[in-house]
Amino acid sequence: MKVLKFILPLFIVFTGVAFAHDPVEHNSPKASYFDFPWRDLDAFPSSHPLIVHFVIVLLIVGAILYGVNVYFRKPSLYWTALILYILGLGAAYLASYPLHPHTAGLTEAAQEIMYLHDFWAYNTLTIGTIGAVLMMGNLILFKRNRIAMTAVALVLLLTSYAVSMAGHYGAHLVHIEGVGPKGEFLEMHEH
Repeated sequence: MKVLKFILPLFIVFTGVAFAHDPVEHNSPKASYFDFPWRDLDAFPSSHPLIVHFVIVLLIVGAILYGVNVYFRKPSLYWTALILYILGLGAAYLASYPLHPHTAGLTEAAQEIMYLHDFWAYNTLTIGTIGAVLMMGNLILFKRNRIAMTAVALVLLLTSYAVSMAGHYGAHLVHIEGVGPKGEFLEMHEH
């Protein structure tokens, strides 16, 4: 409760500072950059990068919390790790299927990198789903047994590796091959 009493006033102060200045009233040439981002989501050629970063964070933080909890074995850490991990898997599904952009006109090198990106993304979903089932099974069957938790933590570590590799190849596609920024090499579909 003491932490909340400290954080809440800081949040109010920083929120007030952030919204106190209206760049539009000064006719700033960059005023549109300060608009609320959810107003202009159609300006993005793909929603994939907007959600994929949540995938990376949620899966890795969930795995780290679970790994730390192998030592502590606290129910609250277990549930927090499980919820973060399942939210990360849901976001991974969205990033891999409905929000994954279709490409066109890629170079041969970019096609190879895209294959590796997709390979690791789908492995993230597969290994991650196995990890989530094992987490729930450990909770129900083994009652947070340390040996079982260690085995599950290794599977979650594999998921973290897979999502990191998918992110590495995704960054390569964007920053080296030029796929995605401003819609380059992406098929555009009318909604």
